[in-house]
Amino acid sequence: MSTRTPDYGQAPSYMGEIPRYVSYTSPVSIAGARDGISASSAARLPLNLLALIIDCLDDVGDLARVTRTSRLLYYLTLPVLYQRVSLHSYGDIRYVNGRPEGFGGGSPLMMALNGLVTKSHAALVKEFRIWGQWKEVGLEEFRMGRVPDNSMMLNILLRACVDKMSKLQSFTWALDTKPLKTIYQGLAARDTLTSLTIRFSSSRVPRPSVLVPPMANLRALKIEEYDPLCYPDDVSLLILQSRKLEDLRLHFSPRMRREAEPSLSLGTFFGRCAKAGYRPKLKHFALQNFIGANLDGIEHSYHPDTCQSVTMFDTFGGAGNSTPSAATVFLDSMWNDMSHDMSPHFRCMRGNEVNEKFTEMLKTFSGLERLYLVSGRDQPSAQQ
Repeated sequence: MSTRTPDYGQAPSYMGEIPRYVSYTSPVSIAGARDGISASSAARLPLNLLALIIDCLDDVGDLARVTRTSRLLYYLTLPVLYQRVSLHSYGDIRYVNGRPEGFGGGSPLMMALNGLVTKSHAALVKEFRIWGQWKEVGLEEFRMGRVPDNSMMLNILLRACVDKMSKLQSFTWALDTKPLKTIYQGLAARDTLTSLTIRFSSSRVPRPSVLVPPMANLRALKIEEYDPLCYPDDVSLLILQSRKLEDLRLHFSPRMRREAEPSLSLGTFFGRCAKAGYRPKLKHFALQNFIGANLDGIEHSYHPDTCQSVTMFDTFGGAGNSTPSAATVFLDSMWNDMSHDMSPHFRCMRGNEVNEKFTEMLKTFSGLERLYLVSGRDQPSAQQ
């Protein structure tokens, strides 16, 4: 019969072996102690070297495993682990080994938001993204002029998270439902926010439209899937009063050009700028899937002395070929008469339309360094 004393977690004596669970969670090297050498003389990695190694880890799973390795690595890796948070919402319940995700609790999305609200980890977040499908309950309440409770609670919970993200620099909303006013108010209060991406819903169910408030230090704004028939929010005030804005990308719903529906103009976005006599000092400007009449607005979309890069996909002349579509030819031909200065300071241009007007415009550019032509029609993979 073995007389070895069982390991109950007590402190090891100088004669005993260091328990395995202690060695796995020790913040210092114990290899020397196992070999009979004093633990104080064992070699230790400098903290700055450990920090450099951790910075090279870009996989969330690797970061999570390193965090569980030791107390020291926990404190070193935790800020990196929570630096970028991406939450995926699923419209249906997913099952793992026959059990629904979140068995015994809430959905993974709600549990993640609960952790950000109730703990101090939200203060470490610099980039936050929420995307996927949100199962709205009580859509008939929208038609009655009231926001359903589950949509309202989602926005309140996200607002609580944003209020605790003192280092937030980038925010992306890519859910299939719209953000409400409370989210924009929380983002406007974050003076650290420099990048904002909003993907609007494609649902035509009536819902509140919000005048997005200005954000003082915003430098990059990206609007996706903008459809005037789906109750989008008004970003004209945001463009006007966010004076540090350098990168503006407007992506419209492909349905508008596919159905030849000129239901808006660029004045929707730059009308306030035109009235104020202001041109945003952008460095990059992008349009995709735009269709509309040549009214006031385009000349106030960017300042000609600062804009260095421009992207035009499926805009001002059809979808990626030299022959305009018969359904949009009358609207697209209106843009051939633009008389304002198209800025000879562009260094980079991206587009998928080649026609006579485009080549004549290229002749006026003296500083153009890069020209990208994307082939194909209605390519959803083309990026701005």
